[in-house]
Amino acid sequence: MVKLTDFVCEVNLSLVSSIFMFKSFMSPSITASLVDLFVMPASEGELRERLANRATDSIEVIETRLHNAMEEMTQAHSYTYQLISGSREDDYRRFRALLAAERMRVSRLT
Repeated sequence: MVKLTDFVCEVNLSLVSSIFMFKSFMSPSITASLVDLFVMPASEGELRERLANRATDSIEVIETRLHNAMEEMTQAHSYTYQLISGSREDDYRRFRALLAAERMRVSRLT
């Protein structure tokens, strides 16, 4: 999903897609403007509960998604920022705060 908001492109990608995308855009001017953020649940139990509460997937699909997510979380350390998810409202507030701070970074102002 790509959504333009205040000239900010928010992209929701899988870990594999994001790695490919970063490698594809190795131009210094592009990489300097990127901000990478890994959003993850507080625990495996929290993720399992969220997936189950959606009531849209079978147990098998939930187990596959849970397994994939746990694998992806092992790569969280390779991102610049990490957001441990809480409520949607709190996550959005912290995400917007990160964007605001990044826009004020001196290297972006020149």
